[in-house]
Amino acid sequence: MADLGTDRVISYPPVGRDTGLGEARAVVTRTAPGGGPRHLAFHPGGSVVYLVNELHGSVTAWSYDAERGTLDELQTVSTLPHGFDGENHSAAIHVHPGGRWLYVSNRGDFDSIALFAIDPRTGLLTPRGYQREGIVWPRSFALHPDGRWLLVANRRAGEVRVFAVDPGTGALTPTGERAAVPDPTHVLLAPRSPGAAP
Repeated sequence: MADLGTDRVISYPPVGRDTGLGEARAVVTRTAPGGGPRHLAFHPGGSVVYLVNELHGSVTAWSYDAERGTLDELQTVSTLPHGFDGENHSAAIHVHPGGRWLYVSNRGDFDSIALFAIDPRTGLLTPRGYQREGIVWPRSFALHPDGRWLLVANRRAGEVRVFAVDPGTGALTPTGERAAVPDPTHVLLAPRSPGAAP
């Protein structure tokens, strides 16, 4: 769990289906002071987790030990262009289902979805650019399970907009598809019903 108010990530071991989380055995990892840890995203391989720092406009890669619940920092990179000094609040973070790309949303003077390539061996990140067209205060976004589509909740535009994901580069392209939604703050894809058409 990312705790923005205390600059911590807390790992709670489950103690049973009906008894919840083991708070007494929680593992606490301190994050950068004032960074504002907001959300976590696990790599499909399970050994690396990514944390978006809302107030610093950055993402931190951590190696994750599932047995101990511990995190060890690998890397922190900016979600913004070099030299940017405007207002920004980074928000959502997701790993592409294929494990090759990481996406982070920026809200403020550089509304965008930042794209990073993920090294398949180390989990380290390399910036690969930004999608700005069609992005307005992106509070949340979601990736379709097949990895072909990314849906963005443009809160201040009052819409959810659909982008196509390039399978070779991870880059986003507006499809023109959008749905009017007043003040959208979250995107959650419902599971397909058995027997439903693709």
